[in-house]
Amino acid sequence: MLIDKKDIRSTLKKARNAYTYGQADTVMCRDGKYFNPKDLDFCSGDVDVQLFYQEHPYDGHDYVDLSARSFYEALVLIDKKRVPFLEVTPDPERPDRKFIDLGLLMEDRQLISQLHRQMKKADWYYDYSDDHCEWRKGQAALSEIKHNLLLLSQSDYGRPKANQLWDLYVPAYSEVKPSFLQSHLNATVMNEKNLEFLQKQVQFTGYGKEHNNELREELKKQNPSFTLYHQQDFGKDSTVSSLHFKKSESSDMYFFNRHTIVLKNEQHPDTVRQGFYINNGKDNITLKEGFNLLSGRAVEKDLENKEGEKYRAWIQLNFKEIDKQGNFETRQFHQRYGFDLEKVVGNLPIKSLGNLEEKKQLMESLQRGNRQAVTLEVNGAERKAFIEAAPQFKALNYYNDHGKRMHLSSLLQSPEKVLEEKQTKQEVKHDSKHKKEKTEKSEGDDPPAQKKTRRNKQKIHGNR
Repeated sequence: MLIDKKDIRSTLKKARNAYTYGQADTVMCRDGKYFNPKDLDFCSGDVDVQLFYQEHPYDGHDYVDLSARSFYEALVLIDKKRVPFLEVTPDPERPDRKFIDLGLLMEDRQLISQLHRQMKKADWYYDYSDDHCEWRKGQAALSEIKHNLLLLSQSDYGRPKANQLWDLYVPAYSEVKPSFLQSHLNATVMNEKNLEFLQKQVQFTGYGKEHNNELREELKKQNPSFTLYHQQDFGKDSTVSSLHFKKSESSDMYFFNRHTIVLKNEQHPDTVRQGFYINNGKDNITLKEGFNLLSGRAVEKDLENKEGEKYRAWIQLNFKEIDKQGNFETRQFHQRYGFDLEKVVGNLPIKSLGNLEEKKQLMESLQRGNRQAVTLEVNGAERKAFIEAAPQFKALNYYNDHGKRMHLSSLLQSPEKVLEEKQTKQEVKHDSKHKKEKTEKSEGDDPPAQKKTRRNKQKIHGNR
């Protein structure tokens, strides 16, 4: 019996009033796949149940009677999210409608109550009895208990309950725990390992540990797939990532399949997006590297061809070409292309290159596609700048400390030369402005003189 998620609160309120305050012990509900709150009635005692059937002479056989207590308690557990349950979407055309299997949860709770009674009075040492009748009686009771435990362990809610019941009632060394309960314990350990692996994968992809609790909760739900979202700003640039997970078709294991990054900045005011697949044991694109790629920069990665042969290459997005999945095509610049980052960087008078550790950090940062700050030593003076790898042109891109693109020759000029050029530009600008003003003033004085000449000519013609 499936109940729509939006009907849970209203049905719970009705059940609470009937069970808690109205002393109802039976729920009359129309039998069927879907639960309808309108087809619901509460009865107090057998007399009320008989009256109900008398009032429904034609459709009474369509109803089933349920325990009001089990019905109410099941709704409370679902409302407070104390039970793991699977959301069901029966109608593919209406994915917004989510249902929960209320009937299965009620069956499990009734089975738990039955097992409590059976296991409480069971003779766990029947195998030591000399009375054959007592032995057969004890064996039959144990077989029925194991059968009910097996039924209970089929659901996400019932599995841990079945183990708890066994540990609660069965004395040590009296009976061997059934294999289906042992397999549940193994599955629990496996799920914990799966969770730990996914948490590390997410962390190493650049999303930190803030999604650890979300991952745990999603794995408990056992949905076929789920998505987590992550928002992060890099300076004035904003990114939103969606992390996609999918359950294996052959086991309970989940896999982190891909992450999609959406970027919005001055370069892309209308947002751009790119999906990056996650491959276990390979050099995956991280959040920061994905941001760098969407910003137009290049990233150096370890790649693998169809034959499984590994190679290293720079990759860069081609914003003019889009593939079938809606992603930008990537361009690769292999080592044989001829771009030598270490050589290009080594030709610059960077202050930190003398320190091997700082040089290593600088190279790794550029390989990840970062725009890296450096200090240049020019004619004994220090100058701040930013550089980034440009493998397509076998060079670097250069920026000043204000983020403005510059030529290398400008960066390598001495501060005195820069100041001199700046003053020269200001003087040229001032002279140009002064000349312009003088020209405008001169042009402004001409029209009156022409008018005077014209009037003089008219006067001369008049005298004639």
